[in-house]
Amino acid sequence: MLVQTLSPRARQTRAISLAALCAALLLLFLLVSATTAASSALLIGDRYVAVSGSDLMNDCADPDLPCLTVAYALSQADPHDVIRVAEGVYVENLVINAPVTLEGGYEADTWTRDIDQYVTVLDGTNGQTIPGDWDGDAVRYPMVIEHEEGYRMYYNNGELGGAIGLASSPDGVTWARNPANPILTPGQPGEWDDARLEAPFVLRMGVNDYKMWYSGYEGCGIGLATSSDGVNWTRYPGNPVLAVGDQDWNNICVQHPSVMYEGGQYKMWMMTVGDAGTGWQPTYSYATSPDGIAWTWHPANPVFQMQPANEWESIWMWRPYVFRLTPNPYQLWYTAYGSGGAAIGYATSPDGINWVRHNGGAVPVMAGTPGEWDEGFAADSTVGFVIGNVFAMYYDNNHSIGLAHSPDGIVWTKWPTNPVFTPGAPPQWGQSVVLFNAGSDGAILDGFTITHGDACATGGGGGVGVEGVVVTIQNSILRENNAAGPCGGGGVEVRQPGGFVNILHSQIISNTAADAGGVDVWDGSSAYIFDTLIANNSARGGLPGGGVEVSVSSVLTIENSTISGNVTPANGGGIAVDQEARATVLNCSVLGNHSDNMGGGIWSGPNSFLHVAGSEVSDNSAGQSGGGVATEQVNRVEVMGSTIANNHSGWAGGGLILSGGSALLADSQILANHAEAWAGGVWIASGEAHVVNVLVEGNQTVQYSGGGMEINGDWGPAHLLLEHAVLQGNVSTGNGGGLNVWHSSADLLDVQFLGNHNSESGGGLAVSAQGAAVVMDSLFNENSAIWGGALFVGELGNLVLERSVVTANHADDSGGGLFAGYESSVTVAGSAFDYNSAGSQGGGLWHHGSLTMMDTVVRHNVAGSIGGGITSCCPEGGGPLTMTNCLVANNEGTYGGGIAPFWFGVLTNVTVTNNTCAEAGCVGGVDAARNDLNQMHWFRNSILWGNQNSDLGCEPGFCRADASDIGVGGVYSGMGNLSTDPQFVDAAGEDYHLAAWSPVIDAGTPYGAPDHDYDGDPRPLGYGFDMGYDEFVGTPDPLYVDIFTNKAQYVPGDTMVVGLEVVNATRQPRPGVLLLTLSTPWGDNTLLTLPLVRPPKSTLFLPQLFSLTLPTLPDGQYAWLLSWQPYGEADAAPWSFSSP
Repeated sequence: MLVQTLSPRARQTRAISLAALCAALLLLFLLVSATTAASSALLIGDRYVAVSGSDLMNDCADPDLPCLTVAYALSQADPHDVIRVAEGVYVENLVINAPVTLEGGYEADTWTRDIDQYVTVLDGTNGQTIPGDWDGDAVRYPMVIEHEEGYRMYYNNGELGGAIGLASSPDGVTWARNPANPILTPGQPGEWDDARLEAPFVLRMGVNDYKMWYSGYEGCGIGLATSSDGVNWTRYPGNPVLAVGDQDWNNICVQHPSVMYEGGQYKMWMMTVGDAGTGWQPTYSYATSPDGIAWTWHPANPVFQMQPANEWESIWMWRPYVFRLTPNPYQLWYTAYGSGGAAIGYATSPDGINWVRHNGGAVPVMAGTPGEWDEGFAADSTVGFVIGNVFAMYYDNNHSIGLAHSPDGIVWTKWPTNPVFTPGAPPQWGQSVVLFNAGSDGAILDGFTITHGDACATGGGGGVGVEGVVVTIQNSILRENNAAGPCGGGGVEVRQPGGFVNILHSQIISNTAADAGGVDVWDGSSAYIFDTLIANNSARGGLPGGGVEVSVSSVLTIENSTISGNVTPANGGGIAVDQEARATVLNCSVLGNHSDNMGGGIWSGPNSFLHVAGSEVSDNSAGQSGGGVATEQVNRVEVMGSTIANNHSGWAGGGLILSGGSALLADSQILANHAEAWAGGVWIASGEAHVVNVLVEGNQTVQYSGGGMEINGDWGPAHLLLEHAVLQGNVSTGNGGGLNVWHSSADLLDVQFLGNHNSESGGGLAVSAQGAAVVMDSLFNENSAIWGGALFVGELGNLVLERSVVTANHADDSGGGLFAGYESSVTVAGSAFDYNSAGSQGGGLWHHGSLTMMDTVVRHNVAGSIGGGITSCCPEGGGPLTMTNCLVANNEGTYGGGIAPFWFGVLTNVTVTNNTCAEAGCVGGVDAARNDLNQMHWFRNSILWGNQNSDLGCEPGFCRADASDIGVGGVYSGMGNLSTDPQFVDAAGEDYHLAAWSPVIDAGTPYGAPDHDYDGDPRPLGYGFDMGYDEFVGTPDPLYVDIFTNKAQYVPGDTMVVGLEVVNATRQPRPGVLLLTLSTPWGDNTLLTLPLVRPPKSTLFLPQLFSLTLPTLPDGQYAWLLSWQPYGEADAAPWSFSSP
């Protein structure tokens, strides 16, 4: 072993060297650790931007030397880089062409991130739209009049605001704009014409007397303005002078007037749009007025309709123009659209009402010229008759206005320098604050505030535009951006097939656009929105989607988000789904949005798909229909597990409209919604609707019907399946406080109508306008109306009611439980009408058509007049009352306490008992003396017994009874009748089943008798059919004996009384022998043998067979034994004896 020995000095030196080496190694470790930590926090590929940075010769990769602008950092970034942006305001418009991540919310020194504390703003002020002329996008709808200046043209601009302007010309070719333009602009917010003006028509009635009729939106009516100079106009304060009507030809829109003054009156032809259930249809209609203000529709309307067989006019029709030189015929030039675009046709009429198309309308008289300015679109004509017997026509191509002339109004020559009037200077459209372009798939925008964008350059998207790529926006605020001009998506627009945006944990607030104020998803793109607030956005251009719009075959899923306070003058205040798009709304709150038209909260349009689940749709409003949700000719809509509450509509469907296609409303609550006209809660306008497991409560209509729900077939075939539902506390002015089935059909299963009310007919359910309903296993309780407290069936209506209970309802007039009107048809089976009341007739039921009742009870109903239980009315248009296996008992009226039939009736196996009447000499049972048509009443196997005063009132020759038990009163013919107590089990206790000894058992006739009774027991049992609603079945032991003593314990000298009972409850005589035996402690002794034959349904009751005074007997147990042989029936009466 080698041992090295060191001196003390050497040892000290070595120790110092080792310490230095360790210190150096520790320092190196710390440096490496720090470098590693720094590289982990500041990854290779990061870029940095701060308001204190510089773009000069900078790659933005050093956090200590950040760049100044985000745009420059984007130019330096590689794909998948992260661009970290420090707090501050960056006035930039960004175009992103690579899959990068932009992260805001950093502090510039330490690059600590907190997006709430370090607010990072992208401000699009420098890239906003520069406005052009007010009419810079288009000039349309020319209206030309002669003037001292030569000619004046009134016209519209395009989508930039929908205003009306004026131009003048000395020759009709060269035009100069009026410096006061626009001379008439849309109304103030909330007015009927606040969205857009269109198609002016001007008459000059005198030198200083101009009148202009024009179309206004979103009210979609016609207004009037007046002027002394044709430049400065004053609106008529009562506008619109013609509004949407209630006919299927004018119930959608009234617009595009053409007016002439002739014969001391104004005549107007206009475009009307209606929906008769097959979709919107344009027509021309005609009205007259003495003053141009108050207009009267002509009864022949519509006077002109599309002719789809003519391919060029097969799709749509709009602006008519009517001209006449007296006494020549009226001439009409009409604009239509077909497969070849827009063109103008011609027709004539001797009276302005009956029109004949030129050449049958086979071809238009004016169409665009291929390769020219008007190719594919020649429309909106105005025609004047000028010097030289030449017609002059001004028309537009949806952008500019041209001129043509004709000798006859049919063959036209276009002006060689067309167009003669073109738009003003167009706007210079701005750029989105952030535009994701091709190549940016996978890009992320995270933690920014995006504001002051104003864009329409490449589409919409005032804040963010997404062009056919997949991107994510998260943790961001998009605020106060605008999609300019006709563009959509004030906050975000995603467009083009393949475009997809994820919007996560963000806010989209106070943005504006022509449509889709917040988010626009269209042109085959998609969006997923999660945990996002979409609030206070607006669509200003008369187009859908105040908050969000998805359209043109696009797809939207929005989840765990709030959509609130958004507005639009068109459809879908919160969300709009249109043009074959699909939307899924999951666990969202749709609150306080507004639409001037349909769908205050959500609107889903033609051929779209909508799924709403687990959401709340509350406090929204619509000027027209569907305060909460409106669907219109959709393919499919599903609303599941949601609450629709406190919404309001100005017309129909306060809570929800389901229209077209198929609909499912399930596991939801429809609460406290309000409609001015129809259906406070749910309005089903056409299609197939399945409503299941819903609560419809506290909804109301002001003017018309369906407080809770209405299904209306006027808009197309409609059917409702309503299951396991509660309709409670709903109110309407018209029919159906709970539900109105109007000109449609419904099937109801397990539905409860509780406490609903209306001021007309059918407090719970109304079947109106030839509607039809089948109701099963349902309850009607405490509903009220004037007619039909619970149920109303209107003229020619049809109702089937099965296994249901109608109780405690009230009618102020007639039909406390049911009112069935003229020529209606009602079938009631297995049901109960109890404790209902009517101020006049029919406490339980009142009918004017045919009423068929089976296996039903009518009890404890009260009428203030005739027919406590049932009133069968009337002399004209009535129908028979047919009752089988029914009980009518304990009802009360002034006359006819049980039944008051004005029409003939057939009662088979019906029990009418214990009913009362109030007037002297009244008939408590069946008052058939009120037979206004002197028709025969038939009673078969029925019991009329125990009613007040009289059981039957009938004039001689008009009642026939067969095999019936009729008590007091009535003159009737027939065979096999009884007049005896039917012996109910307990009449005082209201048990009207037959006792075993009833004389009406087996006393009925088989003719017309049913095969079962009210309880479902088979008929007949035994030897024949029983009378009344009950077929006697007998006791569980139809043969039995009973023996009894007066005491159980005796002592010497006591008196023992022995009695017995022998019952034969069968339908056959029973011969046999009674054996009485005494059983003692020392043995048994038979003391009595008695031969006995008991008749059917009989009881032998001897309370004291014998009595004896007992001697002293051995103490012990004794018993009397009674048996009936050969049947083996036996009973024992044990007793004991003991000595003192």
